[in-house]
Amino acid sequence: MQKNPFDSVRPKYAELEEPGYFRSFNFCPELRNRVFESSWRNLVADILIELETFRPDIVVTTHPWLDSHLDHQFSALALVDALERWNQDCAIYLYTNHASGNEMYPFGPRDGMMGLPPWADGRGVRHCHCVDGLYSHPLTKETQRQKLVALEAHHDLRPFNIFDGSEVIEAPPGLNYYRRGGRPNELFYVSDFAG
Repeated sequence: MQKNPFDSVRPKYAELEEPGYFRSFNFCPELRNRVFESSWRNLVADILIELETFRPDIVVTTHPWLDSHLDHQFSALALVDALERWNQDCAIYLYTNHASGNEMYPFGPRDGMMGLPPWADGRGVRHCHCVDGLYSHPLTKETQRQKLVALEAHHDLRPFNIFDGSEVIEAPPGLNYYRRGGRPNELFYVSDFAG
């Protein structure tokens, strides 16, 4: 998609007659009423609309080098493309959900503080020139509870099929999202993006 930014891409998994159907539920009228085309160019343009509408001082996204999930990597790269076009100053808070090299991150029990994710190449954060600092955001017990409720809403994380009640293969304990999510803190690499 990124290599051919003007080419439209069909949905990979969903057999939808009208892929733009879900756009009709968008709160932003400019996005809701815009003709849907699944292309890199339009993805970046949609993100740019959001940046221009909300004018954020901070943007939170996955780290494109630390997160091993391709959708997460390329959504972060699309955000960077949109930020370059927006041409405003803001801070980018980068995190990882699928740590490259070790899917068990964050380590330790659910009530343990989150530490730095591993770097798959072993060179560490000093090698990355895009990081200006770190930020650890504390979460209240109530916010931690709300994050666990949000995880519970992800039907693919449940140990049973919501449609027929049959058992599904549960993730090994170390990979369990309920252990990994809802920590006492969230940890971000911070990068100052100068527009």
